Amino acid sequence: MGYIESEIREVAKLLNIPIIALDSDESSEFHKLLAKEYALTRFAIPYWEQLNTSISSHDMDGWKKIGSILADGKLLLLFDELEEKSVFEFDNSDDLVRVLSESTGFVFYVSPLDLSELICFNDHDMLMVFKAADQPFANVPPT
Repeated sequence: MGYIESEIREVAKLLNIPIIALDSDESSEFHKLLAKEYALTRFAIPYWEQLNTSISSHDMDGWKKIGSILADGKLLLLFDELEEKSVFEFDNSDDLVRVLSESTGFVFYVSPLDLSELICFNDHDMLMVFKAADQPFANVPPT
């Protein structure tokens, strides 16, 4: 278990927030689907450096806007596979933001279960929103 996985589990437990950690096969399958949907090379440079046109904003608190960008519902929290292979399922964006607010900084990605959108918050305080090829941009707050 990597330090990010340990931290997410500990913070969620401390805040009494239910999360589901996908098992290693499910996590690997999810990364495969993500790579296919967004044309990513796995185990290479960070995903966000491979993704094309997005809406982005330089905002050190940009991660707090996740709930205003993604539709309400279950979300997946993931990381570059080079850093952490775990994928976590959250019931909603409020729970996710609460866990992130009590965590140390790290590059992360958030997606609804259908992979229609992908949000990244990186180590340069950039909030980036990416869409699957057939999805229009909506619900993106102004920068």
